[in-house]
Amino acid sequence: MSRDKGDDDKGGPKASSARSKAGLTGAPPDRAGSRAAAGLKHRLSPLKPPKTFETLEVKDHRGVAVAFRKIAARISEDPEFGVMMAINPVLAMERYGIKLTPEMQDHVLRAVRHPPRLRTRREALEAKLTEALGTPPRVDDETWLAQVLFDRLGLEPRMVGDAQPAYRPPLNAEVMTRIKPVRPAGNKRYPGPRRLAVRSSIGMKPWKEAVRRLDLGAAVPDLPPAAERPQSVTLETAWFYKDRHELARDLVELGQIQRMAFPIRTPEAFRKIASGEQPNAFRSWITSVRFKDPGGSMKP
Repeated sequence: MSRDKGDDDKGGPKASSARSKAGLTGAPPDRAGSRAAAGLKHRLSPLKPPKTFETLEVKDHRGVAVAFRKIAARISEDPEFGVMMAINPVLAMERYGIKLTPEMQDHVLRAVRHPPRLRTRREALEAKLTEALGTPPRVDDETWLAQVLFDRLGLEPRMVGDAQPAYRPPLNAEVMTRIKPVRPAGNKRYPGPRRLAVRSSIGMKPWKEAVRRLDLGAAVPDLPPAAERPQSVTLETAWFYKDRHELARDLVELGQIQRMAFPIRTPEAFRKIASGEQPNAFRSWITSVRFKDPGGSMKP
């Protein structure tokens, strides 16, 4: 009887039998690694650009509605690249030959960042603050925020120190409180001693509060005056001034809404995600985009 040495070396029948006797299951490391590498290669493979289309100019909202059937047909014709609509819809439409005016580009990007209710509130806050301050609000600019609070609104600086603002609980906080007492305790899954040393572990990052959960309805503690004016102010620190001026509260609320925005990638990030150089969750979850009813209407 001949002995096939390759089977033992490469995880064939003899190697599989030996692994079973040793209590090991699953594919040998080399084969498992090959499958993992194949999956990684699939996720990071470059997207094939859509074919060249005739330029379709869209100048206003009516133009979008009129051209929707053509836009849907182009995306459905090359659906794999359609996932890039979730990365940056303006740049993705350019690849499909759809040219938007600067005004329409701004409209599209603003529309996809927030749902209608938040979009309406954001636009109202931006208009109110722009009129009151004489300049568009830049709430993510900590130096600008300090100038507005202390120089423009004339608020007295406070000694914030290590004080923390109040945050709303996560959406599932009440559910977690109810199920925690009935959650079964951990137990030992396999009886007997381990044959292999444990070399990996699973942990969780420490909880970090987010600006979007700042509680604008909570009371602010009475803090003592600061010795000097801070040169920069974060949105978390600005929360302590929300009850001292109406516009201060509006600034914090606008910052919250902006932090809840759907992320739109830059042209450089768009290029890297499309080429597979930069990983992205949408590329892992979505393989193609198709319109069920290309003849229907486009809703904002």
